[in-house]
Amino acid sequence: MSDSYTSQGEYVDGQPTGEWKGYFSNGKIAFEGSYFDGNQNGEHRSYYENGKTRELRNYTSGLADGEWKSYDVTGELILTTTYLAGEEIKFDGSKFPGGKYFFK
Repeated sequence: MSDSYTSQGEYVDGQPTGEWKGYFSNGKIAFEGSYFDGNQNGEHRSYYENGKTRELRNYTSGLADGEWKSYDVTGELILTTTYLAGEEIKFDGSKFPGGKYFFK
């Protein structure tokens, strides 16, 4: 992973607001998401340097909400966690190398 990371977005009254994007030192997208009144809001997506999605998270007024998905570096889904108003309500099996699964 790159040692350097830059981000772009706006602040209003010292709080991140609107669309934000982060970039690896090579210029490839590392993160994109939106903020409202300083809180994460809506879909937030992070990427590996190869361009594949690393994580997909959803927020409502700063609280985890809906499905959060994690992917391995090849793009394979490895974990899904579901949240409701900041509380974890479902944790699916996490796939690890070798085909073994871990369940909470």
